[in-house]
Amino acid sequence: MDQHADEGAQSAFELVAELTSDVIVRLNLQGILTYVSPSVRKYGYAPEELVGTNGISLFHSEDQEKLTSNMAVLLLGGSLQVGDDFQRQLRKADGDWVWVETSPMLRRDSAGKPVEVIGVVRDIARRRAAEESLREQSQLFEAAFAHSAIGKCIVSLDGELLRVNAAQCRLSGYSEAELFALGPLAFDNVENFDAMQQTHTPMLLAGETGSYACTSRSRRADGTIHWVEFTVALVRESDGTPRYFVVEVQDLTEAREAKALLEDSELRFRLIAENTSDVIVVSDLEGRFTFVGPSVRWLGYEPAQLVGRSAADHTHPDDIEAVVRAFSRLLRSRQSTADIERIRWRGRHGVTGEWLWIESSPGLSRDPITGDPTSFIDVLRDISALVRQEEALAAAQAEAATASEALQESEARYRMIAEMTSDVIAISDRDGTITYLSPSIRQLGFEPEDLLGKTFTQYTHPEDAGRMWGILQRQKPGMPSERIRWRARHKVTGNWVWLESMPTRLWDAVTGEPSGFLDVIRDVSLQVHQEDALAKARIDAEAAALVKSQFLANMSHEIRTPLTAVLGYSDILSRAPGLDEKAQRTVQRIAGAGSALLAIVNDILDFSKLEAGRVDVRPSPTDLAEVVSETLALFENPAAAKALKLSIELAPGLPAIVMLDADRLRQLLVNLIGNAVKFTDHGQVTVRVVPNGDDQMVRFEVEDTGQGLDPEQCASLFQRFNQVDGSTTRRHGGTGLGLAICKGLVEAMGGEIGVTSRLSVGSTFYFTTPLVVAERAEALPIAVEVSALVGARVLVVDDNDTNRDLARRILEALSMTITEADGGAPALVRLAEDAFDVVLLDLRMPDLDGLEVLRRLRAQPGPNRETPVLAFTADATRGHGSGLEDFEGVVLKPIDAMALAESLVETLSRKRPVIPQEQAVAQA
Repeated sequence: MDQHADEGAQSAFELVAELTSDVIVRLNLQGILTYVSPSVRKYGYAPEELVGTNGISLFHSEDQEKLTSNMAVLLLGGSLQVGDDFQRQLRKADGDWVWVETSPMLRRDSAGKPVEVIGVVRDIARRRAAEESLREQSQLFEAAFAHSAIGKCIVSLDGELLRVNAAQCRLSGYSEAELFALGPLAFDNVENFDAMQQTHTPMLLAGETGSYACTSRSRRADGTIHWVEFTVALVRESDGTPRYFVVEVQDLTEAREAKALLEDSELRFRLIAENTSDVIVVSDLEGRFTFVGPSVRWLGYEPAQLVGRSAADHTHPDDIEAVVRAFSRLLRSRQSTADIERIRWRGRHGVTGEWLWIESSPGLSRDPITGDPTSFIDVLRDISALVRQEEALAAAQAEAATASEALQESEARYRMIAEMTSDVIAISDRDGTITYLSPSIRQLGFEPEDLLGKTFTQYTHPEDAGRMWGILQRQKPGMPSERIRWRARHKVTGNWVWLESMPTRLWDAVTGEPSGFLDVIRDVSLQVHQEDALAKARIDAEAAALVKSQFLANMSHEIRTPLTAVLGYSDILSRAPGLDEKAQRTVQRIAGAGSALLAIVNDILDFSKLEAGRVDVRPSPTDLAEVVSETLALFENPAAAKALKLSIELAPGLPAIVMLDADRLRQLLVNLIGNAVKFTDHGQVTVRVVPNGDDQMVRFEVEDTGQGLDPEQCASLFQRFNQVDGSTTRRHGGTGLGLAICKGLVEAMGGEIGVTSRLSVGSTFYFTTPLVVAERAEALPIAVEVSALVGARVLVVDDNDTNRDLARRILEALSMTITEADGGAPALVRLAEDAFDVVLLDLRMPDLDGLEVLRRLRAQPGPNRETPVLAFTADATRGHGSGLEDFEGVVLKPIDAMALAESLVETLSRKRPVIPQEQAVAQA
């Protein structure tokens, strides 16, 4: 071989050594380093400072003896086996130890005489950490929990059990005979039951209330403690004489466990994301990052720097189209994952603006209830080193075609690298028959000679073989290689192992015909297991979220149903003539307590919707001055009780009518003005509306002269369940969700919220919203014209007689004609016989629910097939996609008389002409 060929081969070797992330070294037969590749700098060494030193001395003392032994085996003509025996601890320049994998190979001259040892040192710290993490997590999730029914008991006036159902036996752990034997002692296992009974039973017997409900801990027969909610109601004879009590007991353990499971699932999801070497990112449907795993630091970023940014900001312009195409395919199809894409990302390590090659595996997460897409989940993996190896391999192949001697030397060196790398390098002819395999195939239990002359399809999973061969056959000259995953059977264990490869079709340089295939194969079983675990974590978290949503829906209905009676009858009783002042105060306190409970339920539901991203904002033409003045008027009485001055300041030049969601604006102002009045003892509260600079926003300010807040207290505001002083809960009440809800609403409206405050001076809470002038002021809502209701015939359908009685009293006061039905089946009978102008239909009924009644009414001919139907529901969590779109409107429980009248007027005005006011009075 001439000098030029030798120099060319040496140059090719150094090119490959400098491009790979592994450290390649050359040692003479005495163990002295003669060459060290530049990759050694990641361990703190410069190549030139190691050349001439003993390479074995860089390793841990426990590994030096084995390294010396391996060198002796090679010099004596032996061979080394691939396995754990090659894992060593290497000392870095700063004295720290790092785990590496060494692969030595003896090089001989043409006469077979040993010349030197070539070694490859690979960093395996991440791999060992991942393996350790996988071992520590043997099981990710617990089994699902069971549902239990509601227990019911009938109890005599003197406390004896008259009847008990099987659910109560299961709940308490006692048999029916044991419960009867216990008698009045049957409820002694409920904490504080006697005290609550002594407080509420006299009220039941006196007729001051129809029922009461309490939550407490209960002890089962086996001694275990569980949380229950029990409701006690009094049943009377027809003449009003008390007859017996009905006690209902519901197990709340499942709901609490569901919440714990949700939190645990979220924790496990983050645990996986934070412990994998791949970067896990979650983005919304617009492509903005909402979560970025800590592994992104190998790209030079902190996770917080990317949250809120778009993926397009960091993707190479030539690759953005491929990313958009992959995500669009996910949205159009019902698949949860897309094909693996190879893209370039801008990194911050090294030279500014450096592009790194990334492998993207995008997936789509959907809402567990509606199935609608909610977010994208992507797993990013750095393959820059692999791309550089592929480019170097391609460059070397092109160079080899120009000189046969250089090609032979280059092939020898590449074969040596291939035989030392942990990836399996395979070459086959055009029919798929294997002609070369690197020694790394031993990790699958095979020796290279076991497979030479055979095809991989003999050992490939049947489901993958045809797909792989089809991909190979579709490759054309100039086409990029396609990365694929497939399964091969391990020779020793017989198990299926997940592999990842990127086969390249080879073409004859003279004829242009296909000549064979080159493939680089990697074991990705660990990565596949991690992805499966991540997918399972996501499914479990979504299932827990579904349980949480169902629990909120049930609790909303169960709480709002008795509140309908409390608030409705309180309102009716407050209007009754002849009540003395003491009775009026009692009624007002009942109504106030009911309103406070309703506010708490609404806060919890609003916050739940905000967390799930399901709050709708519906801008409409809104009179700013009218909304602000009406809201401020609500606080005139509590402000007057403290001698506080209330005032409004509207900046000149503000448009009178703007596009805003008036209900959401009113909700924000009620929260902020209410807090200002609540926490201000002297002075004034001012509501100010001004333009917010030149950014087309309007700014609302609520300024008070209260005690003020310090910087630490200001920083803790707008967080859920947070009040700056725990004593305010006892003094003023509240859930601690008000400001958190305000923050969510403002952000949903496209604005921001904040506070400025000084101790002993006061506070100013502010928020901004987009300032859009309404085009048509006449689109504002008009006052309710109740004359449209005079003489209208309405059918009230509800299985709860209290709800029917309240609705009848309100509707009779509006001069309407009322007919009642106590269930879905009786309602269909009445609807088939008599014509009505409108139907008020309960959604939850034991025989037929409201949705089924409406479906049957619309499906069969009759006098009410086209009659408008309003949904009557206590479930405030029902929204779009829940079937309510088929109703003409929704009336929520507890019943608001004005809201009910507005819904009826709006519905009937589209069907019946409005009766003039004087004619309505005459008919009444």
